[in-house]
Order: sequence, then structure tokens, then C-alpha cells
Amino acid sequence: MLDTLLTIVNIIDDCGNIWVCELTFATIPYEHFKIGGRWKREVERESGRREEQGLERRGT
Repeated sequence: MLDTLLTIVNIIDDCGNIWVCELTFATIPYEHFKIGGRWKREVERESGRREEQGLERRGT
């Protein structure tokens, strides 16, 4: 469980990439969320790279 006082978390994925993520906590349960701006391009680029390498995608 994450501390709700945190605003940034650093995540290292299985390929060694470092993700600096800003956190926003809300009390309303969100079923879906939208990734936009730079992050959307980064996620699409990373997804395409993983598919080219034949790496499995988790959580989809």
C-alpha cells in the first residue's frame, strides 16, 4: 500500500527503464484512467518495442 503523502514514485521495469511517476490520490473509485501527453507517447513506444522483441505483455 502506498503512503498517500507521497507525490512521486520511481519504478524500474523488467527491462531496466526508470519511470518517475507523479501520483494523484482520489476518493472516487475510477474504473478507467487516461494516459496523455509525454507519458502516452512513452507507453506506446515502450509497448511497440516490447512487441518487436517478442516480450509478453502483462495485465492486458
